[in-house]
Order: sequence, then C-alpha cells, then structure tokens
Amino acid sequence: MTQTPSSVESNLTPFAFRALCAVFITIGGTAALFGPLLSAIATRFSTTLPVAGTSLSVYFVGGFVGMLLGWYLVHHYEGRIAAVSGLLTMTVGGVGVSVAASAHQWALFLVASALMGFGFGVLDFTLNTVLARTPEVGRAHRLSFANAFWGIGSIIGPLLIVVLRPHNFPLLFALLGVTTLALSGLLRGMSAPPIHLDDETFDRDTRRANRPILLTFISGMMLYVALEIATSGWLASHIHALGYSQSVGSLVTAGFWIGFTAGRLLGGWLHRYFSAAQLVLGGLALAILLSVMALQATLALVAYPLLGLALANIYVFGIIWYQTFVGTDPRGIAILIIATMVGGIIGPSVISAIVSVTSVRAVPWCLAGIAAVTAAVFASSLRFRR
Repeated sequence: MTQTPSSVESNLTPFAFRALCAVFITIGGTAALFGPLLSAIATRFSTTLPVAGTSLSVYFVGGFVGMLLGWYLVHHYEGRIAAVSGLLTMTVGGVGVSVAASAHQWALFLVASALMGFGFGVLDFTLNTVLARTPEVGRAHRLSFANAFWGIGSIIGPLLIVVLRPHNFPLLFALLGVTTLALSGLLRGMSAPPIHLDDETFDRDTRRANRPILLTFISGMMLYVALEIATSGWLASHIHALGYSQSVGSLVTAGFWIGFTAGRLLGGWLHRYFSAAQLVLGGLALAILLSVMALQATLALVAYPLLGLALANIYVFGIIWYQTFVGTDPRGIAILIIATMVGGIIGPSVISAIVSVTSVRAVPWCLAGIAAVTAAVFASSLRFRR
C-alpha cells in the first residue's frame, strides 16, 4: 500500500529548524577546511602537496558512501535517527583526525577523514530530504534558507584557520568533534517518518525513456561538483604558490565561499530574468574566463571569489533544467544528488595527479578545462525535447 503524502511529511519545531541550520553551518565549514589546510597537512606528515591532496578525495569517497547509507536510513528509519547517526559519525571522525594528526599517523588520518566524509554524506542527503518533505507552504523558503547556512559555514571554516593558525589544525578538528556531538542532542523537535517506496507507483517505461536525459545530467552535475570541490580545495595552494602566505590563501578561500553564498541568495531573483539553461551555461562560461584570469598573481585574489559567484547557481538550476525535460521525478533527482558526490572524488584526484607531474601553478588550467567539459556536457542536453 502506497503511503499518502501526509504520512511521510516532515515537521520541525522552530528550535529544531535552528539546530538544523547549525548542522548545515558545520558540514559546510568542514567541507571547506581541507583545501586551505593542504600545505599544513603536507608539512605535518612530511609528504608532498599532491599526496596531501588525497585527503580531500578520501573525504568525498566517504561522503559518497554516506549518501548511499542516508538513502537507506531515510527510507527505513526516522529522519532524526539518520541525522543523529551522521552527526555522531562526524564526531568520531573529527576526534580521529585530531588524534592522527597529533600522532603523525597518515593512514589513520585518511581513515578518520573518510569517516568524517561518511557522516557528512549521511547528513547532506538526510537533511535535504527532510526539508523537501516539510509542508508545501514555506517549503522553498526553508530549503533555500537552510542551504544558505552551508555557504556561511564554508566562509567560517577558512576564517577559523586564520584565527587558530594552520599548524594548529588538530585543535580545529577536535572542536568540530565536540560541536557535532553537541548538535546531536538538539534535533528532538524533528519529526520525519520513514519513506517506504512502492516500485509499482513508478512508470518503468517513462523511466526508460528518460534514461538518456538522466545520464546526461548525471555527467554534467558530477563534473560541476568536481569543479566546485577542486576549486575550493586547491585555490589556497595555488595562491600560496603565487607567493602569498597560507593565511591569504585561507582568506581567498573564504572569499570564494562568500561569492558562492551571495550567488545562491541571488539565484531566485536571477531566475526571473534568465532560464535555468542560461544560468548554468552562463555560469560555466564565466568560470572558464575567471579560471584563466587566476593565472595572474594579482588577478587571482579577485578571480577566485568571483568564481564562487559564477558557480553558485549551477547545482540548483542544473536540477531545475533537468526537471524542464522530465517534470517531477523524485527518484531521478535523488539519483542525481547521490551521483554528484562522485565529482567530489574525481575533481581533486585529477588535479592532484596533474600537479604531481607539473606544478601547482597548473591548477587554473585544470579548472578551466573541467569547466569547459562541463559546459559541453550540459549543452549537449539541448538535443532533447521538452
């Protein structure tokens, strides 16, 4: 028997919603930490920068697996149970990273980073699913408002590095563990019944016909996430290679996320004047130009924050563009969200490999190349009929 919409509707008390926003700040800040810390991580473990960069990819490998678990949890357990599970996993991972860094244990550091990513993936999928099932009145506002705190966290993370100093990053991850532990007890006002999908409610012929469209957008969205994570993860190292201090690299990373957050806040207004396709392709065209501008030392300080602004709306309007072809497709969108996590693995890994055989100064060329391929993939969807 198929559940009625009301039987799976989520509800949040005002306090629980504030706690949920705080969780978004935490996971956004965590995802933004590894990039500015790559040089400090390399120094701590006496390794090269490309090897240190694998920690970012390992984090997103954990995130991908965590999203798969998040899918399972929200369909079998209360949303609060899934969210608390993700928070406690991040607690263990954060403390593990702190201990591993203090003990100079590289293998343990990677395991703990993956565990943190695992908790992040569970939370990212669970919280967005819970918000998407809240009452229709005010749903869009709740989704956009809560996700804006992701960007705020991504600004706070690099700024904390500047305050605490990069070489003190074990303390930063210990504080993260304490924060996620505290947040795990603040979600009691979240009510999100499990969803039990009935396969018979889906039209298999329709899904089969839409498969080329879904595969195209999976590819485009994966490449976009690869671009976003590679940019935020490697821009600080590139800034440092241009002769600036690590603190400047952290500040420019914060600037990237400020631009990103501002762009997300402007997305709804921009959509009044531009289609989803125009916002996606226009953002990627700007990304190519700004990546090339970052080759020049002075321009890089401005180009990277503007790059955050250019990339801000590609994820959201990529999904909306997909919906213009297929209409409402909850399963397809869920697959898109999970598959895009692969991009977080691919992007930093590709740049790490290229940097290892060239130099960190090749980063802007890598970003421009990824942006160009992403634009080509999205543009190929114009062959489909609405």
